[in-house]
Amino acid sequence: MDDGRSLVLRRHIDDYVGTMNDWFLTNNIWSQYNVVSTEGKRIVWERLEELVRKGELEKQGQRYRRRQKGRKLDSKADPLDVVVMNWPRSLDDSTDFGLDQVKIFSKAIIIVSGVSNFAKTTFCINVIAENVDNPHFKVKYMTNELADEELVDRLSPINWVDLYDEDGEYRFEAIEKFDHWDDEIEPDFINIIDYLDPGSEFYDVGNIIDKIKQRLGKGIAIIAIQKGVGKYKGKDGKDHYSIAQYGVGGQFSEHRARVVIHLDPTDDKGVVMLTIKKAKGIMSGRKYTFTVIERGSRFHDIQEVYE
Repeated sequence: MDDGRSLVLRRHIDDYVGTMNDWFLTNNIWSQYNVVSTEGKRIVWERLEELVRKGELEKQGQRYRRRQKGRKLDSKADPLDVVVMNWPRSLDDSTDFGLDQVKIFSKAIIIVSGVSNFAKTTFCINVIAENVDNPHFKVKYMTNELADEELVDRLSPINWVDLYDEDGEYRFEAIEKFDHWDDEIEPDFINIIDYLDPGSEFYDVGNIIDKIKQRLGKGIAIIAIQKGVGKYKGKDGKDHYSIAQYGVGGQFSEHRARVVIHLDPTDDKGVVMLTIKKAKGIMSGRKYTFTVIERGSRFHDIQEVYE
């Protein structure tokens, strides 16, 4: 490739990089500019690596992304402009978790950390049900666990609200998603991720959550995360639990969160403990027990625990 064509290709690379806000690969540039020769591909790689060394690009594995500038904060923002949403509750006995007293602002990350099969999905689908008629926000639900049929089954006992339109389609957006959740974030929605599984790269949870937060506008993200647990028989013959202090990723899973909720088993069979581990105001530290009924779709008998 002569110097003139090489210079043109480098300009194309710079133009491409300047328009990209998301991650991309070298072969995206090859396809965009029909780069097929070994020499041309080498020039693309060398230019991208040069931009990484200059600090204009960041690199993660084989992916590149233009470094993002900081967002100027609005000094005239209205502190009364809070996120208006409805929280899960028990319809049978009108009990709740007191979460309506927690003030939530735009771009908030809410972490729901819990042991497997102890109400994380119940919490998530109840957020859907409570907000499907929310005039301020639409709802998007991302799952890596429930197949099409299982989600329909889990939702079927929810009869206090219409989850389907006249054509039988969901009145909220539901997708299957296993990674790169930030690609699917709707900036002005209530986004629900059930659940965030970083695989073997658990140490990267904080970065994954940062990317999700950066995609938010007026909306929020509710992110379910697994916690580790050990079960053993006590001297009383009952099952007892040794529960991890944090979800996957340790304390890094909670750094960006404005609200952190933990869902843990108790020594009483079928009874779950919800702890508001982190929140602004008087609700931080509050604890509630509850049971789950109707095939894991509804909360029941929510009671505050006083210690």
